[in-house]
This record gives sequence, structure tokens and C-alpha cells, in this order.
Amino acid sequence: MSLSKESTIAELKRNFIVGYRNIKDEKYAGNSGVHPLDGAAVGTTNGAGPHNVQMFVLSGDGTVLHCLPGYWQSDDLNCELELAKRLNNIWLDKAMKLADKKQLFVRLHKEHAQAHSDELRARSQLQGFDALHIYEHRLELGDCISDKEAIKAVQDPHKGVPIEAFKTTDQIMHSRLAEQPFVSYKSFNVEKFADYGCQYYDREERKLAENPYDHAYRKRSLRELTASHSSEPKPQARSEKAAPLTLKQEYIKAIANQNWRLALQISEKLILENRQRPQAQPFEMHALACLKLNMKKEAANSARRAIYLGAKGQGVRLVLSKAQSNCI
Repeated sequence: MSLSKESTIAELKRNFIVGYRNIKDEKYAGNSGVHPLDGAAVGTTNGAGPHNVQMFVLSGDGTVLHCLPGYWQSDDLNCELELAKRLNNIWLDKAMKLADKKQLFVRLHKEHAQAHSDELRARSQLQGFDALHIYEHRLELGDCISDKEAIKAVQDPHKGVPIEAFKTTDQIMHSRLAEQPFVSYKSFNVEKFADYGCQYYDREERKLAENPYDHAYRKRSLRELTASHSSEPKPQARSEKAAPLTLKQEYIKAIANQNWRLALQISEKLILENRQRPQAQPFEMHALACLKLNMKKEAANSARRAIYLGAKGQGVRLVLSKAQSNCI
């Protein structure tokens, strides 16, 4: 994480007041596939996930001094915080005219970008899928491209686009900040600032998960799965009644609450409903519930049935493997 290094935490404690705002319902907010709770965190590049997180640095009156989109390596973040402190001093200087302050804001952001080391720029390369997104929207996102001739020469973008033809995320960040010098947080155009990558991304991690997983999660996004836990539910008209949950939705709710006995009952209902034309998914769901209840023989039988009916994911094979072993 960007804030995981002790030096960064100490700097924030010493010189900043830290807070956050949930942007889930903003139209520019990102969305993604599901990352398992027990999945490992991985490293990434500076600026990855610009739609998901924006780290604003504000003056005391809410004026934007800096904004870092997405993830940032701790040492690189510390360097940007130093720039923000310098800009804050300029903003608070009562002897300077506003026009001069804004001119200096633009100059310092551009000079900072030019002074970045080759190592920092290497840590700020675009993700491949973000580069492809920019290529596909190159008319609107032309400010993210450094070599337009190389882009014109691309014949089949799905075989790869030349990453060196795009600006690095640190360069995009500073050039876009220079377009909004000393504006209030409320006036800052976050949507335009963060728009250089995919708004939805799915690594399909559940297909790679080592633990058994429910088939019904596969095509659901993180936003869909967390919608029911929102602290501010959207009000419904009095005349409207919430639609009853389907059996699959009830199953998902049951396993989320670790109620495997109920999950078993629901999966059995689904198997019964589809007895004329058996489907793989209910048997896969049944196998997982049986495994969690230590009903290994039943879990193995249902897993084999699911595979016979066409289940192709690794999850059901993991269930079968665990059901045939001495561990759960």
C-alpha cells in the first residue's frame, strides 16, 4: 500500500491531517472483479487504479495543492508530499498576487515532472490494459500519448501497443494538475483528472483462488457484492416491494454468513428444481456446502457430478481433491 512505510506514516502524522471520503457512488469511481478476502496483496505501478483512489493534498481552506491518482510507492509519495508543502507555503503567502501564485503552481508541477528520475518513471509505467484503453480512446485522451506516430503505426492493438509511445503516469499527473492551479476541492475536475485507464477491471482471481469458491461469484463485480452493505441504502417508493431473493442469491447470502447448513438446503432445492435437465452449478454449490460440513463422501459425489455435467472451473476440482483427502 502507498502508506505502508514507516517514514510515510511519520510524515503524515507530523505535517498533515488525514481523512477520507467514500467515492463509490461517484460516476467516475472504478469497479472491479472480486478479490478474495484471503488473497495476497501484490505490488503494482505508480498511478495504477486512478478511478479507485485519488489522494488529495489540500491546504487548510480546501484548496487543492496536489492529487495523486491510484497507488503510489511510498518513497515516491514522500517526494510528492514535499512538493505539496512547498505549494502550501506559496498559497498562504499574503504578499503574492493570485495570478502569480497560479503561474508558480504550473511551473513547479512541470519542473517536478521533468526532474523525476528514470527509476521513478520506470515505476510509473502504464498498465497494459490502461495503455490499450488510451489507444482505443486516443482522440479524447491524446494528452496521455508522447509519440503519436508510433500510435498511428499500430496495426493490431490486441497484439500489443508500444508502451513507450505513452506518457508515464507521473507525467500525466503533473501535466493535468498544471491545468487546474490552486482550485478548490469542490471545483476540481476529478473525472477528467483520473481518466486515463479502464474504469472496470477484472483479474478473475476467483478462478485462480486456492480455496473452494462459489460458482455464482464469478461474473459479479465488487460493487454488486458490496451494494447490500451500503451504510446509506437508497430509499424505495412506498408502493414498491423489494423483489424476493432467488435461490442463488439466498445461497450467496448464506455462505457470506457462513451458514453452510442453509447453503446445503438451498443447493438441494436447486438440484430438485432442475432434476429434469440437470445443471452443473447446483451440484457444484452442493459440493462446496457438503465439504464445509465435513460431508466428504457427499461432497465428492456432487463434485464428480458437476464435472460430468460440464463444470470447467478449478474450484470444483479443488473441492473434489479436498473431499478425497483427510483435510477440509
